[in-house]
This record gives sequence, structure tokens and C-alpha cells, in this order.
Amino acid sequence: MRTTFALSQDHPVRVAFGDIAALPAAAAGAEAVGTGWDIRQRICAYQDFEEREGDQNGGGWYQRPTLGGLMGGLSNREYSVLSSEKQALAARLTPGTIGPKPEQAFQHHASVLTTIVDELNGLTGRDRIAALRRRYTEARPEWQEVKRITGAPIGPDRWIKPFLDGLELFAASEGWS
Repeated sequence: MRTTFALSQDHPVRVAFGDIAALPAAAAGAEAVGTGWDIRQRICAYQDFEEREGDQNGGGWYQRPTLGGLMGGLSNREYSVLSSEKQALAARLTPGTIGPKPEQAFQHHASVLTTIVDELNGLTGRDRIAALRRRYTEARPEWQEVKRITGAPIGPDRWIKPFLDGLELFAASEGWS
């Protein structure tokens, strides 16, 4: 966040392959965050960017449903359970519609990221930090019910805590707490 903030004072900053983990960088001033449609690109190793022989589609679509209201995602099975058990909750936490095909799931994922980054880009300085903090703090308690219903093994300790902690540290260092 510190580097993004400093660089964004003079030039546009884009965080490639940062995905949901890069949202604090967007709050610090990055104008865009990227996500690789091939799940291998979520690991920063040279071999994960090489072309695979016999792969006509160029990779494997990211297929996990992304729930903007959770600031994270669920497995397909977990999302299916949530949708069937608590349809209203699933709809509230999941803006838009997640299509059944892998490309549609990825497009939904990208639209969730775009919505959040666009919101942050409409703000400046400490207001960007406050907006992302609000999203994290509103999402955190939602996980308790979602984990109870779905049996999801990961929740806010993985999807929110490290990013919110970093956001708070940055805000404190800027005197914005």
C-alpha cells in the first residue's frame, strides 16, 4: 500500500494479477487491479505463464463464485448449498448473476472487482481507505452464517483479516485512523 500510494501521486498504478488481495492497493491509489482468467496466474511462477501443449483454450477459467458481500469467494459446492438453503442471503451477498459456465463465473468475478475498484476510484485519499474498511467490516459478520450453512473451511480470517489489518496499519501511518 505504501509503494502504491507513493507511486500513484505521480503516475497511474495498476496491480496485475492482484485480484481480491490487491483491493487494499486500490484503496491506496491504484487505478486498477487485474485478475488472470487462468487460475495458474494466481501463482507468481514463470512456468505458470508458459503456454501448455495441447491446451486449445489457453488455461482453466477461474470458477469460484465471488460474493461481493463477503469480500471473498466460496467453492461451487459451498455456493450451491448457500443458494439452496438461504436463497435470499445468497442473492444479497452476490450482486448480479453467476452463470453456470466457467467463463460466466469468471466474468461475474471480474465485475465484482470492477464494481469495488470503480467505487474506490470515485473517492480520494482517506475516503478510499474508509470505503474499503466499511466493505470489510460489513462483510466480516456475514461469514459466520455462511460458514454455518455451507461448512466452508475458510472465512474472514483468510478473506478479510490480513487485508483489513494492512489497511488499518496504512491508515494509522498516514494519520487517517
